[in-house]
Amino acid sequence: MNTELKLILEDGGWYEGRQREIEYFVEEIKNHNLTLPNKLVEEFLKEFVNLEFKFKISGGENWNIRLISEDIIPYITSRHLKIWSHLANEDIVPIGTLHENTAYLFLSYSGKFYMAFEEKFYLIGNDFTNCLDNIINQKAILRIAQKK
Repeated sequence: MNTELKLILEDGGWYEGRQREIEYFVEEIKNHNLTLPNKLVEEFLKEFVNLEFKFKISGGENWNIRLISEDIIPYITSRHLKIWSHLANEDIVPIGTLHENTAYLFLSYSGKFYMAFEEKFYLIGNDFTNCLDNIINQKAILRIAQKK
């Protein structure tokens, strides 16, 4: 992980070895009939849950990523999650929001990061570092689908 990304994470409250309880997050997912986290997603959540990362994108605009369950879980339906999981060809778990809650962020069982924005669905990173780099530096991301 490069220094810039590490500083963004640390400014958001992350530190190496951070571990948090995620039972409430999992319970909230259960209560909304959404896909439960597998071991990989649980480990990510334990390290990053309840953090907000603020940064400037390459054009100078302020953005953020919130990994806070209350920002996403109540707004995701099991029907939408099923559609998005089908598009991703694997199970995905809602983990947070992007840019003041304008887009939803998901983590797949294989560790890939996806985003739903308006009627579009994107693969935005093969891991968290790649995801952050793509967002912050406004790199090209793969649009998987768009509702017609």
